[in-house]
Amino acid sequence: MRRAHRLALPAGVAIALFAACRPAPIPPAPAPEFSAPVFASDNDQYGASEPTLWADSHGNLAAAWIDWTPPHPRIRVATSSNGGASFTRSRLLSPDDAAHGDGQADVSLASTGDGRLFVSWLACRHDEDAPTNSACDVEAAVSRDAGLSWTALPAIATGGAAHRERDWLAAANGRVWASWTENLAHGAEWVVAVDSAGRFAERARVRGKASLSGPIVEMGGALDVLLMDRPSPKPGEVWLERRRSKDAGRTWETEGTISFDRAAALLPYSMGMLGAAGGGGEWVAIPRGDGTENDFVLGWRPPALDVFRTAPTLRVSPRARVGMPWFSPRPDGTTLVAWIEEGDDGWRVMARLLTDHQHRTAAADLSRAPFRFQEASLTENIGDYLAIATAGTSSWVAFSDTTAGRARIRCSRLSVQGRAAVGLHPR
Repeated sequence: MRRAHRLALPAGVAIALFAACRPAPIPPAPAPEFSAPVFASDNDQYGASEPTLWADSHGNLAAAWIDWTPPHPRIRVATSSNGGASFTRSRLLSPDDAAHGDGQADVSLASTGDGRLFVSWLACRHDEDAPTNSACDVEAAVSRDAGLSWTALPAIATGGAAHRERDWLAAANGRVWASWTENLAHGAEWVVAVDSAGRFAERARVRGKASLSGPIVEMGGALDVLLMDRPSPKPGEVWLERRRSKDAGRTWETEGTISFDRAAALLPYSMGMLGAAGGGGEWVAIPRGDGTENDFVLGWRPPALDVFRTAPTLRVSPRARVGMPWFSPRPDGTTLVAWIEEGDDGWRVMARLLTDHQHRTAAADLSRAPFRFQEASLTENIGDYLAIATAGTSSWVAFSDTTAGRARIRCSRLSVQGRAAVGLHPR
């Protein structure tokens, strides 16, 4: 079989993502238990996709997503005060936005725990000078009541003929960080900004990179991110760089590069994911596949080391399409990973708990029933991302599926807590 990924290292850096010999697998512990999924969205005609999710230890949740009701997509938000057992009726986040006739997309939530909940999203307008004839601004708002009401902030990035995309928010080092890609006539730039005195101040730009592989991750005081080369050095391949900042986001040094066949990414934006691991380590998921089926290779980096150890892959079905991996560390030292997977009867949302490169649970089926989706559909497109939120001892997974006849956002709560409850061994 042709190798679908490789690692190239800069001089003086010792990173191994995928070991030549994988350790003998340890039988998985029983699957974690999740509550029956609850609808967060309430659109009866058109689809809802690409949720983002926030939760606190008091049982408050906020979910936001893209609503595809014509004439153009807009961002909706709903909240829960009972731990996700039910959600309020959804509402538009920015209903009066006449300046952005191409619509809204790519919503993201983050909070540092000081009572402020931040949200960002793209707001796009027609511009013949911008790539794809659409210029997008990165807008922002803040809530001080767990998402019940929102106050607009100065735009994170606005103006010019830049087609901005995939804005992410992340809480790290006690602050909220925003990152996004700017597609310009001369190429792409990855941009990062940080919350400062009620607005976001730009901190750094990296030319020729895109941030399609997830938000910034805090690792031992440093900031890590996976960036995509745009364009790729080799046609037909995707090249990712793991970059790190040790000076509060001002400079970003390359820690290593990964390349894989573009055919392995069977969903357009499912290009891999970097996430924090319970206990202070780090996880990475990199697609592999041949264009008809795929999986994600998992790598685990132990705390205080810069070596990724190969772990079992995500896929449950023998032959399947897999996408949208997402990681969330938990206070018991485990890491929750969720993804979507296609079996013989349709797509399902799966999740399992991980500790290290050998110990994990079996996969739980959160969706409870198979669903289908169709890209570029106003009703059945589930989008390119799902979301996880962890607060205290609870975790929630938000996703879009079409079991109700159209894509709707659903949320399920992890009800089993602790390593002992799922039979995972301590490190």
